[in-house]
Amino acid sequence: MKIVRILFAAAVSIAFALNAQAADSGFYLGVGGGGVKYNGFNELCRDITGALPGQSVSTSCDSDEAVFGWKFFGGWRWNQYVAVEGGFASLGEGKGDTIIFDQNVDGEISADALFIELVGSIPLSPKARIFGKLGYANISADLTTNVFAVPLIGTQRGSISKDFTEAVYGAGFEYGFTEKVAGRLEWERFNFQDGIDFFSINVVFYLGK
Repeated sequence: MKIVRILFAAAVSIAFALNAQAADSGFYLGVGGGGVKYNGFNELCRDITGALPGQSVSTSCDSDEAVFGWKFFGGWRWNQYVAVEGGFASLGEGKGDTIIFDQNVDGEISADALFIELVGSIPLSPKARIFGKLGYANISADLTTNVFAVPLIGTQRGSISKDFTEAVYGAGFEYGFTEKVAGRLEWERFNFQDGIDFFSINVVFYLGK
């Protein structure tokens, strides 16, 4: 969604401007990856079958495996308690069971997310902190599945792509190895369909500290 992209661009621009003005800025960059779990995507499954000819059908789509995802992000930390963060996450491709016309067929879903979040931290020591985050994500999702569109014709390939603006929230733990480099363990929930859980290990680089 345009508003999410505008907010993200504004946050990054402000961070760069403040970084140029202050030697001890809180600007940081990070990158990471880990496991992604799609908890279900029934709404997209119904969107595919709703476009098919014939009577309406009952459908369900469920993913039962974790896949690899990655992300990069940047942020500005005003103090040890509050930061704003934005970035891009590639949430991999989940595979699972899809039931259409009472038939069990294969389905795959993939998604990318552009996100912006407010991050609140509680310091545990000079090097360690726990944090929580809350924000919005613009999610672009693609679902592809084999669909038995018309009896006697056979199996066909169906696909649909949609954009959603959804809430994103999460929590994690960060430990500073040096003044400029920290590691993060993090969980995020992209509140899309029945939820996408992203468990990641990240490296954070603090600039100007």
